[in-house]
Amino acid sequence: MDYTLLKYIHIVGAIILVGSVFTIDAMTLRLILSKRGPGLKVFYLESKFIERAIIVPSSLITTLSGIIMAVRWFGWPFWLSWGLFVVAFTGFTGSVTIPKAKRQLVELINASTPDHEAAIRRLTIRFILFIAVDIALLFSAAGPWRTSRFTKA
Repeated sequence: MDYTLLKYIHIVGAIILVGSVFTIDAMTLRLILSKRGPGLKVFYLESKFIERAIIVPSSLITTLSGIIMAVRWFGWPFWLSWGLFVVAFTGFTGSVTIPKAKRQLVELINASTPDHEAAIRRLTIRFILFIAVDIALLFSAAGPWRTSRFTKA
């Protein structure tokens, strides 16, 4: 396969992946901060579809095209290892850690009583931290390795 086509597929997959993750996280955060329990519950359920239909396929396309491109034209550079780490880490947090925090927040916000406020605040802070780390890692894998010495002319 031609390098240019493979790179195009990789970049489009990465744009879809990072954009989807960022959009879902931003919408979830907005609903959490507004304490719209019913809206958050519906969005939580609908975001599972987006994760399965868009995020998982785009992460597979991005990962596979990146591995093929790197191994075929560059060997096994550090940025490939970093990208694989980011995919594994964000895949784990996106499928285990963040959904668990979302589910707990949905339950607490829907059963909101005055004694739940401190728990909601703690979970919101934890959720924001998870999102910030995830987004920072995704952007770190998408950007700094794109210098002239790492790209094929």
